[in-house]
Amino acid sequence: MMKYMKAGTSFLMLLLMSVCLGTLVSCGEDDNANNAANGASGSTSKLVGTWYGSNGIFYVFKADGTGYFKDDDPREDFDYIYNENKAVLKLYFDGDTKPEVYTVISLTDSRLVWEDESGDVETFTKGNVPAGGGSEDKPNSSVSKLLGVWECFEEDEIFRYQFNADGTGAMEEHTYIYGFTYDYDEQKSRIYIYYDDGDTDILIVVRLTDTVLVLREGGEYITTYTKKSGSVNPAPEAFSLIGTWKWTYDTGYTVITFKADGTGTIRDVDYKEGADTESFTYIYDSQSGVIYMTFGDETEVCTVVKAESTSTKLVIYDGDEYMTFVKTN
Repeated sequence: MMKYMKAGTSFLMLLLMSVCLGTLVSCGEDDNANNAANGASGSTSKLVGTWYGSNGIFYVFKADGTGYFKDDDPREDFDYIYNENKAVLKLYFDGDTKPEVYTVISLTDSRLVWEDESGDVETFTKGNVPAGGGSEDKPNSSVSKLLGVWECFEEDEIFRYQFNADGTGAMEEHTYIYGFTYDYDEQKSRIYIYYDDGDTDILIVVRLTDTVLVLREGGEYITTYTKKSGSVNPAPEAFSLIGTWKWTYDTGYTVITFKADGTGTIRDVDYKEGADTESFTYIYDSQSGVIYMTFGDETEVCTVVKAESTSTKLVIYDGDEYMTFVKTN
């Protein structure tokens, strides 16, 4: 009796083990599909890359199973799992344990169609090769014309953008310089700026040639920039202050003379209030573009905003206003 009971028990245990083994194999296949889709096993999934949707939004899927979503607000990072067998994509935003689930209706090399949990269907197109040399982070295509320094000079104020090939750049405004990274979508004519302080901006490219860049900024302002050599810097090192400079304003003019020995004079002539002349000593830091002018016991700090060694124009910002001087000798 005991022998037959053992035999029956062994048969039952074998049956249960075979069922469990089949379940484990099935689960393993799903995990392998997920890992392959995420690139963990060296797979180059069609999902990996940058996908553009409506209204300028886009998703970036990296081969390591991470990515981010971007619209007009700061980008949102996520982790993702894509099961190609079941056509199910799960996005875990900012470490959330509950994912956003999408059913992938169609996925080709250039087109992605999915349905969200509410039943809404959205179509995406794949971005082109980025400027940074193949990184999935930068959905740029050909940006050779965009690269470099672009300058706008209006009403004695200077504005500059610098776009580098590695997806970094800088913006100079009122003598302040802000670093950023950027994405350039040539097809949509948009530059997405991500500033180092967390702010974002979208510039619409109205026109781009080898020498002219026309941008729509802030949704309404159209500004024309021209290509310049060098980099974003308040003043080129080759520039020399030495000489006499004249600034003409509505009710008079100011003449400043910088001498080679570090001294100088400033003469202000107001047609209504008369004239005044003062002497000073100065130190010019060409690296930062700052002039330290000392009048007796007081030192005034000014910034050279625009200065070119081959030109006769000098723009100085004294903290209150921009003054455009023309060289007289």
